[in-house]
Amino acid sequence: MSDAANETTTVRDVIHFAAPLGWLGWLVTKVLLHRYLQRLIEDRNAYLVRTLTGDPAQS
Repeated sequence: MSDAANETTTVRDVIHFAAPLGWLGWLVTKVLLHRYLQRLIEDRNAYLVRTLTGDPAQS
């Protein structure tokens, strides 16, 4: 989504998935996968900010 008046862009990451293996899959998702995906999105966001602003120090 872009706002031309403010020259801003909003990026929304939406992830839908279902873990297999019933309660074991749910547990792995809550304990491991959630943190991994959160970090992945944060790292991607930092990369986009650095790339789009042209400032390698920005994160």
